[in-house]
Amino acid sequence: MTSLENILDNIRQNIEKTSTLSNSCIQLNNFALNSTNRIKIRTSGGLDLLVEVLKKHLQRSVGLCETVVGALNNCSLDEQNTIHLCEKTTLLDELILLCQTHPNETLLLSRSIGLFWNIGAVKSNAVKIAQKGGVKVLLSILKDNASHVEIQSRGLAALTALATSDQVSHHIVTENGHLQILSAMERHPENAQIKLRGINTLFNLAALQQNLKPLGSSRAIEVVKTVLENNLSEKNLVSRCSGFFMNLSLIAENSLRIAQEGVISSIMRAILYYSADEAIIRRLLGIVINTSQEPSNKVTIAQSRGLDVIVVLIRQHISSPGTLIKCISVLISLSLDESLQNIFVKSQAVNAVLLAIKTHIKDPALLSSSIVLLSNLFFFDTTRVDIVEKNGVKLVMELLKNNISKEAVVEKGTLFLLNGTCDTKARKIINEEQGKRVCQSIINMYKRNPQIQKRASGALKNLSIGY
Repeated sequence: MTSLENILDNIRQNIEKTSTLSNSCIQLNNFALNSTNRIKIRTSGGLDLLVEVLKKHLQRSVGLCETVVGALNNCSLDEQNTIHLCEKTTLLDELILLCQTHPNETLLLSRSIGLFWNIGAVKSNAVKIAQKGGVKVLLSILKDNASHVEIQSRGLAALTALATSDQVSHHIVTENGHLQILSAMERHPENAQIKLRGINTLFNLAALQQNLKPLGSSRAIEVVKTVLENNLSEKNLVSRCSGFFMNLSLIAENSLRIAQEGVISSIMRAILYYSADEAIIRRLLGIVINTSQEPSNKVTIAQSRGLDVIVVLIRQHISSPGTLIKCISVLISLSLDESLQNIFVKSQAVNAVLLAIKTHIKDPALLSSSIVLLSNLFFFDTTRVDIVEKNGVKLVMELLKNNISKEAVVEKGTLFLLNGTCDTKARKIINEEQGKRVCQSIINMYKRNPQIQKRASGALKNLSIGY
């Protein structure tokens, strides 16, 4: 077997001879299939030599360039090799010029994109690629080869890698790269790789705050919604779609568009489909939490059976406080809309939350969230009656008595007391549960917390009213 030293010597001696070089470069390409050999190629000067060959034959031989780029692709599977190629050689300049010189050579372009993909996986390299115009070149190749499946798929993978750098991610969007990604996904809706790589890229782009507005104002919401609805059994895709929407919904205008485009209904279907998968459920709930911050979206969520779905999740994940808190966060937001009182009662949401409280009676975070929800619902007639009838008042009093040293619970509990003591039936229950003594103990214990003092004092004053 020919040694690496002999292969490199042959390349050096015949660097101007295309036919002889081709065989040596093929040998080097095969040599680079082994991970240990890739390192040897770098330490023996092989990477620099390959770039030199590319530079000399860039306009002479497409076939030789294809072979050299293939060899560099294998070599670039080693991270240190990619750093060396970007920092110590002129590879990026040659690669960009190569793509511009041979715009119709699809095999060469495909291999070149693969090299961008491997190199761009290192963030410092990704920045260099963008600075030298590599992103523009990639987008141009994608645009000019819209029907070529392999180029589209590899191009999206390259953009996914490049978009892990915040600087490059924003550059891709300013160059309207997200529109090119959407075009590829729409043109090849049945191609699994293009779908997944497109969603992966959009997910990475949506991780940067600066990108959220342009992404939201494009047709990304419609495209990703279609992918979500048509691929509900594909866990990877659903996870990425939900992550994309969760990030996108962080700004109000996107949140409104997500609701207007019917994404909420799609999210509810996905929640029910993956109701046992806690990781995906938490992402999906993140979308609902974000979108529910907009007043007009609350009714949309309720009309999409959001309350029923949340109650199902609470019962199914009753042993998981983290998921329960997310579910209760959704209910807290929805509870601020008076028009949803009857839906709350019909969904049995109060029962579900009381069950969560009883199951996690020693979890301050869950107790605090639950009490906030009950306090909000106590403002409205229908839900107030529901809480009283379900023994919610008595349960909150027990919580306060048993957690009087836990400030987070007491702070929220005194809000409930203040609201509760304004109702005749609830006031009677609170009195029966030693409400006055509890209020006085809170006042004595939390002299440095004005908010708790004010609420507890207000509740104590209300308790002196008859019932």
